[in-house]
Amino acid sequence: MIQPQPARSHYLHPRPSLDGVGHSPQSGQPGAPFEKTVREAVEQELSSIAPVHWVANRDEAIDTEQFYRVADGGVLVTLGTITEEGTSIKVGIDAYWHPLGGEGGIYTLEYRAESWAVTEQQQTYIR
Repeated sequence: MIQPQPARSHYLHPRPSLDGVGHSPQSGQPGAPFEKTVREAVEQELSSIAPVHWVANRDEAIDTEQFYRVADGGVLVTLGTITEEGTSIKVGIDAYWHPLGGEGGIYTLEYRAESWAVTEQQQTYIR
């Protein structure tokens, strides 16, 4: 979906908000933590793809000795504030794997048949 190749690790960084177009600042305050049940569900959903590591600050996922790439060949996924709009939700997402590789956008999801499905994607940038 957001990454060009399979990542060896996912680093998830909740933030209180993105700037409305999917960009996240280079640093800043961490977002509110997800409830334990939500974290476990996300980890379970992604476990067949790659391990999930939750980080409070994006710097925890960046390897400065490897030209600011994400550690372990992973992808850093920054999640913005989730807002409800009727029966759907919107969330800004930024994916970063190295200084010249990343993308972001606003995703609309709807709950259908016991799972969430992306119904609209506004891609706002590609590095």
